[in-house]
Amino acid sequence: MQVIDFNKRQKIEELLKAGTPVIKIAQEIGVHKATLYRELRNSEPNNYSAAEADAYVKSRKQKVFTEARKPVLKEYLKQKKPIALISKSFKCAETTVYNAINSDEELLSLFNEYRTR
Repeated sequence: MQVIDFNKRQKIEELLKAGTPVIKIAQEIGVHKATLYRELRNSEPNNYSAAEADAYVKSRKQKVFTEARKPVLKEYLKQKKPIALISKSFKCAETTVYNAINSDEELLSLFNEYRTR
């Protein structure tokens, strides 16, 4: 998976303002052109902003465990399913599962119970 970090986003913004074609920008930052086109959707059309795109991506990452998904996570913890299996079920990293657990007192309590047995 190709990751575009904030430094690459700043380079994209700079190159777009200079009028560089998207394919050349993709080559310059080392990503596939499809990856770059997806990245460009993270900001205002025709007015790419590295800061705006970065904020958008970070906000999306925080929404993996919305309130609607927490009951499922709660049930998995009650069933003592391994975190690796839970992360595969949600199609996310194990770190994301741990972050969701740590952000909710009830989930954290269940997880601590799960770890001690």
